[in-house]
Amino acid sequence: MKVGDTIIAVNGNKSLTAALAKELVLGQQGTYATISFKRTEGSDVRTFKVQLMRGSADYIYLGE
Repeated sequence: MKVGDTIIAVNGNKSLTAALAKELVLGQQGTYATISFKRTEGSDVRTFKVQLMRGSADYIYLGE
């Protein structure tokens, strides 16, 4: 993700406020959040879906 991208769903939930998006993204270490977002570059609009593991960099490193 980069500046200017728009989050369109978190864990499949499309009815988002900023507070709800934050609540859905944050969670217990080791669990996952799926984030869908769109990026507009000129007349080109692309959508992306990424799955991120929650936790600190140290936690994720230990899990490998």
